[in-house]
Amino acid sequence: MRSASLWSRAITHLILLALSLLFLIPYLWAFIGSFLVRGSPFDLSDLLNLGNYGLFNYTSLNASRIFLGFLSSFIVSTLGSSLAVVVSFLGAYTLASPLSRRYIGGWGRLFTILISLSLLFPSETKVIVNFLLMRSVNLVDTYSGIYLPSVANLFTFLLFYQALLNYPKELEEAALLEGMSPLQIALYVVMPSLRGVLATAFAFNFVALWNDFLWPLIIVPTNEFKQPLQVVIVELVSSVITNFGHILAATTLASIPVVILFLLFRDSFTNFELT
Repeated sequence: MRSASLWSRAITHLILLALSLLFLIPYLWAFIGSFLVRGSPFDLSDLLNLGNYGLFNYTSLNASRIFLGFLSSFIVSTLGSSLAVVVSFLGAYTLASPLSRRYIGGWGRLFTILISLSLLFPSETKVIVNFLLMRSVNLVDTYSGIYLPSVANLFTFLLFYQALLNYPKELEEAALLEGMSPLQIALYVVMPSLRGVLATAFAFNFVALWNDFLWPLIIVPTNEFKQPLQVVIVELVSSVITNFGHILAATTLASIPVVILFLLFRDSFTNFELT
C-alpha cells in the first residue's frame, strides 16, 4: 500500500511538473525572443543560433517613455489597489460581519446577490458611462481618472464577503465591550486579522490595473507623461510593427513587477486563511 501511494504521488508530481512547464513555454519564448536581434522569434533555426542574440532590443527602446510608463503604471496600480481593498473591505464588512448581521439580518445576503448581478455585464459596457462621469468632474488625462472607476471592485468585495462570513463573532463582541465603535472594530480588529485576504486582494487588483489597456487609452488620450506602460507598449508596436524583438523586450520589462509581486505574496495564495 505504501509503495502504491508513493507511485501515485510521483505520477501526480510528474503531471503537475509537465503542466507547469507547458504554461511556462510562452513566457520563456517571449523572454528568449526579446534578446533576438537578427532573425524571427517564430523560426526555430534563428532561435537556436546563438550569434543572433544581443541587448540591442533593450538598449534601443525609448528609455524615457518606458520609464514614464513604468512610473504611471506603478502610481495607478498602487493607489487604485489600495483604495479598492479598503472600499471593498468596508462594503463587505457592512453586509457580512457578525456584528452587522445582527442588525440587518437577511438583507445582507439580498444586497450581495443584487450587487453580484453586475457580473452579468462585461466591463466594456461601462466604458462610455465612466468616461462621461470622469469628464464631468474634470478627471480626463489624470491619474485619478484611470484608477477611480476600478475602486468599487466586485471580485474584491466577494473575496472579503466570503472571508467575513466565517469570522468569529466573539472577537467583535469583545471589542464592542471595550467601547470601540463599529468602524474602529473594522479597521483595528477585523482588518489586521485578514492579512492573507488583504494581500491576495491587493495583488489581484494590482495585476488587473497594471495590465489594463482599454480604459487608460480612452481616459488619458493626450497626456504622454501619465499614460501607463501598456499604452506606451502599444505605441511601440504601432511604430515598429515588424520588429518583434522590441515588442518582446517591452513586454518582458512590463512583466517584471507582476512577477515580483507574485513572489512577495506567494504565501498568501497558498495559505489563504484568517491569521
